Amino acid sequence: MNITQDSVREKLIDKCRGLKINYIAEQTGIPREIVSAFKNKRRELWEESLIKLDIFLNKY
Repeated sequence: MNITQDSVREKLIDKCRGLKINYIAEQTGIPREIVSAFKNKRRELWEESLIKLDIFLNKY
């Protein structure tokens, strides 16, 4: 499956109903502000962060 900004963002929005952004940021090592901005379509993620976030979200 191809990882895209939009597919990971959709997963993030879905998972945020049960997980807090702070927890996701701590677990992935991606700063909270960046996770939040990505979720709200204010920025894109670098490939490394995108993959890290996708792997984390797939576990939940």
